[in-house]
Amino acid sequence: NHECPYTPVCGSSCILAMRDVPDGNWMTVEETRQAGYEAIRNGRYIRNFSVPGMEPFASEELLLDLLRLYHSLPVYERPGSFGAITSGVNAQRLLPALVRTPLSWVIFSADAPEAGLRNSLRTFDPSFQAMLDLWKQGGIEELTATTIFTGANERGMIEIGKRVEAEGL
Repeated sequence: NHECPYTPVCGSSCILAMRDVPDGNWMTVEETRQAGYEAIRNGRYIRNFSVPGMEPFASEELLLDLLRLYHSLPVYERPGSFGAITSGVNAQRLLPALVRTPLSWVIFSADAPEAGLRNSLRTFDPSFQAMLDLWKQGGIEELTATTIFTGANERGMIEIGKRVEAEGL
């Protein structure tokens, strides 16, 4: 998807939106689904499959459809892992489905407010808690966090680092 729930906040600051898509030809949901199917079905040639999207958890049905296919294949036929890079949007709502068909790994985008990508840690808190719940209940096998360093967000990065470390990530 070329937009996510944070688009009004992040706007053109989003690193994923900065990529140059030729003539603005975005893939449809069905084209994305078919590309995902092809990659997963050819998994023996792919070490790690990732859905970085604009916000993969915002495309719930597509994400879960691809995960169901991934988990239906024998280990030797599918990619070595299926991961996502996300800010945690909809994570709590996806909890039951992801416990049944877990992601191998998630990189949680924990941006400090000073980076200009989130308006406050209020956005971070519920998303971070939802990601921890997913990890602790088995919806994610491995969870890590990342952020953008701008030179003006040292305090925010330290706070995020302390919270991540306190949870054992």
